[in-house]
Amino acid sequence: MNVTLTYNDGTNHSQTFDGLLIKGFDPIDSWTTAPGMFSKMLSGDNRNRIFVFNRTYQFILGVLNDYNDRLFVGNFIIASSKFLTFTHNQFTETYVEVVLQDPSQFKTEWLGGSEYRRHVVLPLIEKNARTGFPTSGIILDENLYLNQDVIIAGTEDTPELFTTNSGKLATCDAPSGSYPTFNLVTTKVTVSSNGARYGTGVRQVGAITESGGNISFYLAADNTGNPAPDGYNRADILIAVIEV
Repeated sequence: MNVTLTYNDGTNHSQTFDGLLIKGFDPIDSWTTAPGMFSKMLSGDNRNRIFVFNRTYQFILGVLNDYNDRLFVGNFIIASSKFLTFTHNQFTETYVEVVLQDPSQFKTEWLGGSEYRRHVVLPLIEKNARTGFPTSGIILDENLYLNQDVIIAGTEDTPELFTTNSGKLATCDAPSGSYPTFNLVTTKVTVSSNGARYGTGVRQVGAITESGGNISFYLAADNTGNPAPDGYNRADILIAVIEV
C-alpha cells in the first residue's frame, strides 16, 4: 500500500512510502466527532448530535533503514502544513491535510532495542472537519454523475461557469465517459460540490440552466479554509438526476 506524504516549508516536498498498514480513510475506520453528544429525550428516545467529524489515521511505515527516509518523515512531522495522498476503493484522495494527534510528543519504537530497527508509526488526524465522507470513484446509480478533484477558479464576486460535456466537465469520472442528455422539463437536476477535503467551501451560485441537452451552472469558492498545496481550490462535483 503506497501513501504519499507531502509537507510544505515554503516549498512542497513529496515522497511515497510503502506502508505496512494504512488505516483511517474508510468511512468505518476511525474518526472523532463534534459535538459528539448523546442525549436521552423526555419521550424516552435516544439521540446523537454529530455536526462534523475528523477522520483519524494510523500509518505503520515499518523499519526505515535509509537515513534520508527517516529525515523526510521527521521533517514531515514538524512541518506546520502536511498532507496525505492515497488511493483506495478505486479512487484517489489528494492532499488531505493532517496534523499530529498528539503534538506534544513523537517517538519510534526500536525493535529489539536496536537503532537499526526504528519502527515508524504515524498517528495523524484530519485537520479540517467534514460533514460527509468522500464519494467513491465508482457510482452504480446511473442517475448520479461525478467529477473528482476539479479546480474551482470562481469566487464569490466572479463565479465560474461549468457546462457538461465541455471544459472541466468534458467527460465524467464516474460513470466514465460523456455526460448524458439532460432535460430540465422531465427531470429535476441538482448539483453538489464537496471541497471539505481541503477545508474550502464551494457553493452553487444561481440556477441550473439547460441548452442542447447540456446543463450549465456557476460555482464559487468562498474565503474559508485553505486551498490545496498547489494553490488551487478543488472540489468534487456531483450531479444528481431525478425523474419528475
